[in-house]
Amino acid sequence: MSNSGIDKKAVVRGVEQRVDKAIEGLQGAVPAGVTSLPIRGAMVSIADLVLRGQSADKPYKDMRASRAVIAGLLQTRPKDKETALEFLTDLEAGLVAVLGVDSQVLVQFGFSPRKKRQKLSPEKNVLRAAKARLTRQKRHTLGSRQKEALGTTETPPVTIAPDGTVVATPATPAVTPGSPVPTKQS
Repeated sequence: MSNSGIDKKAVVRGVEQRVDKAIEGLQGAVPAGVTSLPIRGAMVSIADLVLRGQSADKPYKDMRASRAVIAGLLQTRPKDKETALEFLTDLEAGLVAVLGVDSQVLVQFGFSPRKKRQKLSPEKNVLRAAKARLTRQKRHTLGSRQKEALGTTETPPVTIAPDGTVVATPATPAVTPGSPVPTKQS
């Protein structure tokens, strides 16, 4: 009986272990001269008993062999996935080169054709601009000119009052988000 495909480190337990032990006993521990045993009222030869034991043991061995195969496949799964994705990427690139990016024939190969961007209506454009403006105000996002105006401040004068409070007066007025941006005149 060969155990090809079965993990050698796996431990045989339970019913499988008992059947294996019975088969070993039938093959080597039966006293000389005993060629058959009474089983359920009939005399059955030792060779037939070994075959019955092997057939009873087969589902257990097959299950362990299947688990070993599955474990082996799971080890190669990431590489297999990478190979499959590479194939799909290359195929899509080839089909797009031949058929075009918006061809409906790509659907027959499982790829989505590129859809054209829908033009926004004037109402949606206004809504989009208003949302962007509110987001910039909420997050205190400044434009490049506003940032430039902030970066050119001088070091403010700092004075310490006799009571120990520190007073710093700003040298230039700060630009707040939403206020008009000073423009450079040429």
